[in-house]
Amino acid sequence: MNRFALWTAAFTIAALGGARVGAAGMPSGAALPKEHPPIPGDPLRMSPDAKGTLIIQGVQGTRGGPAIANDEITVELNHNGQAIKKVETKLDDHGLATLEGLPVGMGVRPVITVRHAGGQYAQVGEFMRPSPPDNRVTVVLYEATDQAPAWVIRARHIMVRRIDEGLYVKDMLVVESPTDRAWLGRPDGKGGRSTLELQLGTNTGRVDFYTGFHAGHTELSQGRLVNRMALVPGTSQFQFGYVVPVTGGKATIEIDTPADTDQLVLVVPDDGSTVAITGGLAPGEPMEMGPQKVRLYQADKVKAGAKAGATLSGLAGLAPASVPARAPMPVNPHPKDGSGSLPQTIAVVSGGAVLAGGLGLICLKRPKPSPKGRG
Repeated sequence: MNRFALWTAAFTIAALGGARVGAAGMPSGAALPKEHPPIPGDPLRMSPDAKGTLIIQGVQGTRGGPAIANDEITVELNHNGQAIKKVETKLDDHGLATLEGLPVGMGVRPVITVRHAGGQYAQVGEFMRPSPPDNRVTVVLYEATDQAPAWVIRARHIMVRRIDEGLYVKDMLVVESPTDRAWLGRPDGKGGRSTLELQLGTNTGRVDFYTGFHAGHTELSQGRLVNRMALVPGTSQFQFGYVVPVTGGKATIEIDTPADTDQLVLVVPDDGSTVAITGGLAPGEPMEMGPQKVRLYQADKVKAGAKAGATLSGLAGLAPASVPARAPMPVNPHPKDGSGSLPQTIAVVSGGAVLAGGLGLICLKRPKPSPKGRG
């Protein structure tokens, strides 16, 4: 399997969802055999009043940077995407913070935000276990810079499928920043800063956030998606999804390119619809991804500011996909979207998506050629 196929397989696992993973890596709803010993952290086998200890370690990621100490921390314990407890504290002189007596019996994951050198760094921990043993999370922190690095999008894969609401578009980006300092973002003239900005289509419906976007640091205004978290060195992943309604049997997906992009891939269902492509996306061969037949369109070395897209027609008589979109848990059901006309809702999906491992779950194989005239 070549590198393109590996990227596609990994992103497809994220896009199609698969089994949701719960405590200790068990699929949600799965039951252990009766003779199996309890797994630490499994909420099904913990006492409802179980308590846990969380240890947070701040680590300096900038070469020659000062020792990490006394940075402010916010910890939220999330259950099914909802914060059930919030704690404000600080790292000590050694970059450590210990929180004891946290309620973990119902199954919670900690979301840790550390404020350092003008930037904010968010880290999601694993499902917490009752103490002992302790739960440990390491957060890498960086010194800040106002100078925009030469960041690029190494890969961007956009997966499309039919749902009852229309088309569901899962947009997944791998971003790379070549420095060892965190970029705080460009000033917006209103006292804020932004790092990643994406213009969504004018007909975009619901918007769901999976990875890389955090409540309080993400803005959706007049169809423009803005991330205000600092861009950290190395590789970062961003994933979000949105609904494009079908009108008159047609739906259009618009793709904005915020930075130079090494690889842009659009994957649409091979379901009898007709696809009209814009923006230099070259058609690839049809293939099978799990239960679905799809068509791939690819562009390499796409310059910042370029536009691309696809219009799917002939959708009126086609059934929705058998794999439903994962239900989001709303964190801000009424964002201040100045457009007034876009039915957009900011939401966050609990748990995010796992890109590493499990590639064998997706089998890529070439199906029979599509009939002529089908995109």
